[in-house]
Amino acid sequence: EEAIGKGNDVVIAPHSWSCIIAGSAFAGLGKKGWEAGGKGGGVIRAAYIAAFILPEGMSLVDVIQHDIPDCWDGPHVDPHDPKIFYNDLPEAEQKYWLSHIESHSLATWYSKTTAAFWKEIPTSYLLCEDDVCIPAVGQDMITHGVKEMGGEIEVTRIRSGHSHFLSKPGETVNWIRRVAGGDF
Repeated sequence: EEAIGKGNDVVIAPHSWSCIIAGSAFAGLGKKGWEAGGKGGGVIRAAYIAAFILPEGMSLVDVIQHDIPDCWDGPHVDPHDPKIFYNDLPEAEQKYWLSHIESHSLATWYSKTTAAFWKEIPTSYLLCEDDVCIPAVGQDMITHGVKEMGGEIEVTRIRSGHSHFLSKPGETVNWIRRVAGGDF
């Protein structure tokens, strides 16, 4: 909100699970709504990456229909297999990055969204075709669901796993710059 409050046009680029939070957190901060309130700037685009995009009032557990992944360990999500996030990296890098992951509270997967910000603004989606965490077929279902619910979404496909920012950093940066309207 600080960047928007200074009259800036903002592009958000959440990844994976964080897109659920973004869908609620940025509600009302779209450029049209922000300017209608007499303020300049606003969020002009959401650039979702290998993302869960949910309708209002849904949780991730609702969407996956309680099909609990193996990485759920008691009250935490704790992936033990490096291929879940890093399948397109060399084995040594997979192990390195897995050693830096912290467990994630399972309770957040039960939290329901309070808004569907993606209905307010244009949305771009970077679909990671080799993703093991959110397989391409699931990402296709998500993007088709957005369209069916009246959302505007432009999909770009990339040959990468879930951690595109590690395996394809240049392509990821170029995509973000393109959807943000930048020249490169």
